[in-house]
Amino acid sequence: MESERPVRMDEPLIELLLRRAAQNGHSLVRLSSEIGISYQRLVQYRRGEARLASARRLTLENIGAYLQIPVVLVLLMAGSIGMRDLTWPGEAERHRVAMALALMRQDIHVGPLVPGGLEGASAEVQHFVVFLYEQLVGVRCGGESAYMKEWTNMLAQLSAHP
Repeated sequence: MESERPVRMDEPLIELLLRRAAQNGHSLVRLSSEIGISYQRLVQYRRGEARLASARRLTLENIGAYLQIPVVLVLLMAGSIGMRDLTWPGEAERHRVAMALALMRQDIHVGPLVPGGLEGASAEVQHFVVFLYEQLVGVRCGGESAYMKEWTNMLAQLSAHP
Protein backbone atom coordinates (compact mmCIF):
# COMPACT_ATOMS: atom_id res chain seq x y z
CA MET A 1 0.00 0.00 0.00
CA GLU A 2 1.31 3.42 -0.98
CA SER A 3 1.82 5.79 1.95
CA GLU A 4 0.68 9.37 1.72
CA ARG A 5 3.45 11.90 1.77
CA PRO A 6 3.34 14.28 4.75
CA VAL A 7 1.97 17.74 4.03
CA ARG A 8 4.47 20.50 4.63
CA MET A 9 3.32 23.72 6.26
CA ASP A 10 4.84 25.83 3.47
CA GLU A 11 3.12 24.00 0.60
CA PRO A 12 0.20 26.45 0.33
CA LEU A 13 2.66 29.32 0.06
CA ILE A 14 4.70 27.56 -2.61
CA GLU A 15 1.54 26.71 -4.53
CA LEU A 16 0.36 30.31 -4.26
CA LEU A 17 3.72 31.56 -5.56
CA LEU A 18 3.62 29.18 -8.51
CA ARG A 19 0.01 30.09 -9.31
CA ARG A 20 0.76 33.82 -9.16
CA ALA A 21 3.83 33.39 -11.36
CA ALA A 22 1.72 31.54 -13.93
CA GLN A 23 -0.93 34.29 -13.78
CA ASN A 24 1.77 36.90 -14.30
CA GLY A 25 3.32 34.91 -17.16
CA HIS A 26 6.56 34.54 -15.22
CA SER A 27 8.87 31.58 -15.58
CA LEU A 28 10.41 29.96 -12.50
CA VAL A 29 13.64 31.77 -13.34
CA ARG A 30 11.79 35.10 -13.31
CA LEU A 31 9.94 34.17 -10.11
CA SER A 32 13.19 33.31 -8.35
CA SER A 33 14.65 36.64 -9.47
CA GLU A 34 11.56 38.54 -8.27
CA ILE A 35 11.79 37.05 -4.77
CA GLY A 36 15.58 37.36 -4.59
CA ILE A 37 16.71 33.74 -4.58
CA SER A 38 18.48 31.48 -7.04
CA TYR A 39 16.54 29.25 -9.38
CA GLN A 40 18.16 26.25 -7.67
CA ARG A 41 16.90 27.40 -4.28
CA LEU A 42 13.37 27.84 -5.64
CA VAL A 43 13.50 24.28 -6.97
CA GLN A 44 14.64 23.07 -3.53
CA TYR A 45 11.64 24.77 -1.92
CA ARG A 46 9.34 23.33 -4.58
CA ARG A 47 10.65 19.79 -4.10
CA GLY A 48 10.57 20.02 -0.32
CA GLU A 49 14.34 19.76 -0.02
CA ALA A 50 14.39 23.09 1.83
CA ARG A 51 11.80 24.81 3.99
CA LEU A 52 10.53 28.33 3.53
CA ALA A 53 10.24 28.59 7.32
CA SER A 54 14.04 28.83 7.44
CA ALA A 55 14.33 31.30 4.56
CA ARG A 56 15.98 34.66 5.14
CA ARG A 57 13.70 37.44 6.31
CA LEU A 58 14.38 39.42 3.13
CA THR A 59 13.23 36.46 1.02
CA LEU A 60 9.97 36.27 2.97
CA GLU A 61 9.48 40.02 2.60
CA ASN A 62 10.08 39.71 -1.14
CA ILE A 63 7.50 36.91 -1.30
CA GLY A 64 5.01 39.19 0.47
CA ALA A 65 5.73 41.97 -2.02
CA TYR A 66 5.39 39.61 -4.99
CA LEU A 67 2.08 38.22 -3.71
CA GLN A 68 0.97 41.64 -2.42
CA ILE A 69 0.17 40.27 1.04
CA PRO A 70 1.39 41.24 4.53
CA VAL A 71 4.67 39.68 5.63
CA VAL A 72 3.03 38.25 8.76
CA LEU A 73 0.76 36.20 6.52
CA VAL A 74 3.81 34.94 4.62
CA LEU A 75 5.42 33.99 7.94
CA LEU A 76 2.30 32.05 8.94
CA MET A 77 1.99 30.30 5.59
CA ALA A 78 5.70 29.43 5.59
CA GLY A 79 5.43 27.92 9.06
CA SER A 80 7.82 30.46 10.60
CA ILE A 81 5.19 31.46 13.13
CA GLY A 82 1.98 29.86 14.34
CA MET A 83 -1.14 30.53 16.36
CA ARG A 84 0.77 30.45 19.65
CA ASP A 85 2.89 33.35 18.42
CA LEU A 86 -0.25 35.48 18.21
CA THR A 87 -1.16 35.06 21.88
CA TRP A 88 0.00 36.41 25.21
CA PRO A 89 2.25 33.91 27.00
CA GLY A 90 1.53 32.35 30.34
CA GLU A 91 -1.34 32.23 32.77
CA ALA A 92 -3.13 35.34 31.44
CA GLU A 93 -3.62 33.66 28.07
CA ARG A 94 -4.77 30.38 29.62
CA HIS A 95 -7.33 32.32 31.64
CA ARG A 96 -8.46 34.25 28.55
CA VAL A 97 -8.91 31.03 26.57
CA ALA A 98 -10.87 29.43 29.42
CA MET A 99 -13.15 32.50 29.55
CA ALA A 100 -13.58 32.43 25.78
CA LEU A 101 -14.53 28.74 25.83
CA ALA A 102 -17.12 29.48 28.54
CA LEU A 103 -18.54 32.33 26.41
CA MET A 104 -18.71 30.01 23.42
CA ARG A 105 -20.76 27.51 25.42
CA GLN A 106 -23.21 30.29 26.35
CA ASP A 107 -23.56 31.52 22.76
CA ILE A 108 -27.05 30.60 21.53
CA HIS A 109 -25.81 29.91 17.99
CA VAL A 110 -22.52 28.13 18.69
CA GLY A 111 -22.86 26.75 22.22
CA PRO A 112 -24.82 23.61 21.31
CA LEU A 113 -22.16 22.75 18.71
CA VAL A 114 -19.13 23.01 21.01
CA PRO A 115 -17.70 19.51 21.59
CA GLY A 116 -17.75 18.30 25.17
CA GLY A 117 -14.06 17.45 25.19
CA LEU A 118 -12.81 20.85 24.05
CA GLU A 119 -11.67 21.86 27.53
CA GLY A 120 -9.44 18.76 27.62
CA ALA A 121 -7.98 19.41 24.15
CA SER A 122 -4.44 20.63 23.68
CA ALA A 123 -3.73 24.33 24.20
CA GLU A 124 -2.97 24.62 20.50
CA VAL A 125 -6.41 23.28 19.53
CA GLN A 126 -8.12 25.52 22.10
CA HIS A 127 -6.29 28.60 20.79
CA PHE A 128 -7.33 27.75 17.25
CA VAL A 129 -10.98 27.25 18.17
CA VAL A 130 -11.06 30.51 20.14
CA PHE A 131 -9.39 32.30 17.22
CA LEU A 132 -12.06 31.00 14.83
CA TYR A 133 -14.84 31.93 17.23
CA GLU A 134 -13.44 35.45 17.64
CA GLN A 135 -13.36 35.80 13.88
CA LEU A 136 -16.92 34.49 13.59
CA VAL A 137 -18.43 36.85 16.13
CA GLY A 138 -16.12 39.76 15.34
CA VAL A 139 -15.11 40.47 18.93
CA ARG A 140 -12.34 39.50 21.27
CA CYS A 141 -13.32 37.12 24.05
CA GLY A 142 -12.15 37.31 27.63
CA GLY A 143 -10.33 40.62 27.52
CA GLU A 144 -7.37 41.74 25.51
CA SER A 145 -6.03 39.40 22.87
CA ALA A 146 -3.02 39.50 20.59
CA TYR A 147 -4.91 37.78 17.79
CA MET A 148 -4.85 39.63 14.50
CA LYS A 149 -8.22 41.23 13.85
CA GLU A 150 -10.14 40.14 10.77
CA TRP A 151 -7.54 37.50 9.91
CA THR A 152 -10.02 35.32 8.06
CA ASN A 153 -11.04 38.28 5.90
CA MET A 154 -7.42 38.68 4.89
CA LEU A 155 -7.20 34.99 4.01
CA ALA A 156 -10.40 35.21 1.96
CA GLN A 157 -9.09 38.22 0.08
CA LEU A 158 -5.83 36.42 -0.58
CA SER A 159 -7.52 33.39 -2.07
CA ALA A 160 -9.73 35.61 -4.24
CA HIS A 161 -6.85 37.87 -5.33
CA PRO A 162 -5.87 37.20 -8.96
